[in-house]
Amino acid sequence: MKTKPAKLLLALVLLLGVTCSVRADDPLPSWNETATKKEIIDFVGRVTKEGSRDFVKPEERIATFDNDVTLWIRSAMRPWLKPKRKAGSASA
Repeated sequence: MKTKPAKLLLALVLLLGVTCSVRADDPLPSWNETATKKEIIDFVGRVTKEGSRDFVKPEERIATFDNDVTLWIRSAMRPWLKPKRKAGSASA
């Protein structure tokens, strides 16, 4: 019965290999094939390819994460939670 675990292991390795190669071919597999998807992939390709006219060095790149179509401002305290200033008080 030693062959059964070996066959399962081989099947798992093959399955993972195929899954990984599919993901490598399409960086946005859950997106529909649209002009927007193509433009985003092309843009990322241009700005990350060394030697490209549009190349951006990694240390100069900025990432913005979208949370349910609402862009979150990166700050210690969210704007709607900051205390309101009284009229006539000095601004920071």
